[in-house]
Amino acid sequence: MLSLLTEVDEVYLHGHQLARVGLGGNMEPLTGAKMDMVCHQMAAPVQWRMADDGQSCIPKPKLLPERVVRQLEVPARHEARLFRAVDEVTSAPFVSASGKIVMENGYHEEARSILLDCPTIIAKPEHDAQWALSYMRMLISDFEFAGGVNGPEAASWIGALVTLVCRPMIEGPVPALSLEAARSGSGKTLMAKMLMALMGLALAPVPMSADEKELQKLLLSLVKTGRSMHTIDNVQLASIRSPSLAMLLTSEWYCDRTLGVSDASVYPNRALWVLTVNNATMNTDLARRTFRCRLAPSVARPEDRQGYRIQDIVRHCSENRGEILSRVLQMVVEWVAAGRPVPADLPIMGSFEAWSRVVGGVMRYAGCDEWLTNMRQAKEEAVD
Repeated sequence: MLSLLTEVDEVYLHGHQLARVGLGGNMEPLTGAKMDMVCHQMAAPVQWRMADDGQSCIPKPKLLPERVVRQLEVPARHEARLFRAVDEVTSAPFVSASGKIVMENGYHEEARSILLDCPTIIAKPEHDAQWALSYMRMLISDFEFAGGVNGPEAASWIGALVTLVCRPMIEGPVPALSLEAARSGSGKTLMAKMLMALMGLALAPVPMSADEKELQKLLLSLVKTGRSMHTIDNVQLASIRSPSLAMLLTSEWYCDRTLGVSDASVYPNRALWVLTVNNATMNTDLARRTFRCRLAPSVARPEDRQGYRIQDIVRHCSENRGEILSRVLQMVVEWVAAGRPVPADLPIMGSFEAWSRVVGGVMRYAGCDEWLTNMRQAKEEAVD
């Protein structure tokens, strides 16, 4: 039966479990009835019984024994090698570890990724990486960043987008993007939704739970999807502390250990995690695992501001995904073509060295000298 499953194009290995892409583009573990259904489609197992004449046997459709289904759900190590491993499902083009733009829908072995619903990309843009950076700054120029649109806070948002399109180039974990402001209505959630729209994701951020056990369940449910980005929205705790989230951000794998269950399911953690933080302070562990994008509106009620250059920025991002992502890809491939230079004075985040060199290298090559120059201040404002 396992050899038959290897012939099903839709069956993959996600972490330690067999899975398929389900509704919404999420990885869906093949367990229980779902595994049974796939097996019946392939083999239609039967049980033979003696006919009334006592001379012949009659086939009778039969469900697979539960013990067989359980064995198929988590294949042995040598059996797992027969399946295509998937670490991420994305709906945006990306740059592979070898530096090539991937924009064909389907499974891509080098990146261990599945690409769905990729927008049309401009493969050979007319301008250079510096122009592409200016284009990205123009896109977010309606937001009031601390330090302005040319400062380090705005650079963090652009760097988050660079992270998403060159994730297969980064070995190891990536830090979370912390979208912060002192008051509500500043545009934090809007900026998170812009990233989600550009990645082709449903605009559905999830709330932060103050209960650590509930947060663990939430993180597990999100990691299981295999999606490229997750947003935890509207964090309003006076001081943000979460050992589970801090551990996840420096881990390449997330382990599901359910009380009373001896076997643990392990899932790859390839996503960019985004937090929108409203007038809260992070503890030291989380602060050194995030890069900050801080908004500083100049009015008391920022939600009432008028005169935006782009009236519906999220819709604009959704409708112009191909053009916007083409500019980000342009920054990445030009850096690759230049030999992937890494400046000697490039800021490096501990535990995220590979991310620092790849994303920082791209940003600095495009002329963003302010990249991560806010890192020290963010750490100094954290609490123990």
